[in-house]
Amino acid sequence: MHNRLTIIRRPLLAASVALMVGWLGFAGTAWGQISRDDVRAKLEQTDRLIERARDVVAHVGGPRAQQTIETAQRQQRQAWDAFNRGRLSMADHLTEMARQNLLDLMSTFRQSEDNVNEVERQLDHTDRALQDIRDQLGPNPGPSQLRRLEAAIGMQQRAWDLFRQQHLRPALKMTLQAREMAAKLAGGGPGHGPGRGPAIGDETGIAFEPRYDRLREAAERVGERVEASDNDAAREIWNRAQRTLEEARTANEAGDSRRADQLLRRGRELLERAMRQVQREVRGDQVELLIASASERLDLLASPVQESGEQRLKDWHEQARRDLEGAQTALAGGHVKEALVQTRKAVSLLDKIADELGL
Repeated sequence: MHNRLTIIRRPLLAASVALMVGWLGFAGTAWGQISRDDVRAKLEQTDRLIERARDVVAHVGGPRAQQTIETAQRQQRQAWDAFNRGRLSMADHLTEMARQNLLDLMSTFRQSEDNVNEVERQLDHTDRALQDIRDQLGPNPGPSQLRRLEAAIGMQQRAWDLFRQQHLRPALKMTLQAREMAAKLAGGGPGHGPGRGPAIGDETGIAFEPRYDRLREAAERVGERVEASDNDAAREIWNRAQRTLEEARTANEAGDSRRADQLLRRGRELLERAMRQVQREVRGDQVELLIASASERLDLLASPVQESGEQRLKDWHEQARRDLEGAQTALAGGHVKEALVQTRKAVSLLDKIADELGL
């Protein structure tokens, strides 16, 4: 039975915040059968939920999300006050209100494309910060610096992997940690914060050739990833980067150092864009696996939904089934991104069902 429930609660495409909502699984006590222990347990679960909600929105939640948490906290304080005065029904009602507000908030978080975009922006920001540090350290960093740089790069790669799997919260946490490591490696001084390191064209005291050679080496590495991905958009950006670097060399040979610096900077930006294009790529086999996992979860939830007798849950379950069918059709037609969007919609509904059932 434990394995069955574990499969039902599998987060799949949902951001890892879906794990948090498992605290909402407290089954409501029938009216007239409220016990002090039941209400206390429900209050304590809501307390834990508030703490986790505060942690989640700290980085990606806006003013409205913060206001929702403050409202839930106020309701929860009133609930505890009522509980301490022996007014169990009121305490139960108030903590349920707080619980529902947080449930709505987290449901919105899981479904919002704004959160996906925000995490992606933070990942891009860290990519730029790490590139700045590479340029600042030069071709021969010390052993200690090299170890720390490699650790930050490895952490950032794991953050991208988590993002591609739609685990937004851990991806965000990890990329921020990688960026902090980069900032410490830069010394933390003015102009060396995340994403504000020295641009290639501004490396005073460093000749053109070393900068150009480093970018050529980087272009070779990026080119290998682009070819392996078979991503036409990434290949086009990479080809533009190659042409731009050649133009930079020509400008330098002609004595136009200002133009050469500008073109080097542009070449690096294009290489970064090509790499991000590859990193964002969603493969058909990955989506196929996600659809299969979601379909399994759909089947496992079928009986609990029917036993609940709730028409709303039945409607959500049916809609999730239609979304997964649409995802399979889209994938069969080669529309990978459309299939991913449909699968996300289905998983969001399955999350809501599991939350309502307390599974």
